[in-house]
Amino acid sequence: SNNDRTSFWMPPLRRPSQAVPDCRIGYIRSLWRHARSADAAYKEKHWQHLCAAIARLAVEERHVPDRHMVRDCINGIGGATLSLLEQAETDGLQLRAPPQGRYASAAAAMLVALYEHAEAAPPSPGPIKCPKTELLRRAMALSEQPFCPAERHLKPPDGAAGGGGRCAA
Repeated sequence: SNNDRTSFWMPPLRRPSQAVPDCRIGYIRSLWRHARSADAAYKEKHWQHLCAAIARLAVEERHVPDRHMVRDCINGIGGATLSLLEQAETDGLQLRAPPQGRYASAAAAMLVALYEHAEAAPPSPGPIKCPKTELLRRAMALSEQPFCPAERHLKPPDGAAGGGGRCAA
């Protein structure tokens, strides 16, 4: 009864079909789109910040249903990056999973490549070593994101004057 002090109101439980999806793949893809547009040396800090945010987000253990959880997961994410995530939500996040055996972020691909290398290595009493080029080759085959050195990514496009950063205007 309503007068019974032992009863209390409890919100209805969500059915699994109503669960909030993990949006990390959509956020990773959106941040990578913005990182790819940071193609000049004067945007290097922005590019590095976005790449670091993508890596941290990719390996986050908790469910990431919205940009507020991203802020809680990544210290120092900054208002500009949160604005990019908000814009991504407005534009519609691409939440489809990558094809089987592929990963949305380079960080996740690197971890899987390292794990697969360790699993395939013969038993050894010491630490298992993986040559860097082998690790990168394996990770490139697993990742949706392209791998290239920052210097190549941040160089001005062909035909740009000078060899340094371009003017934003």
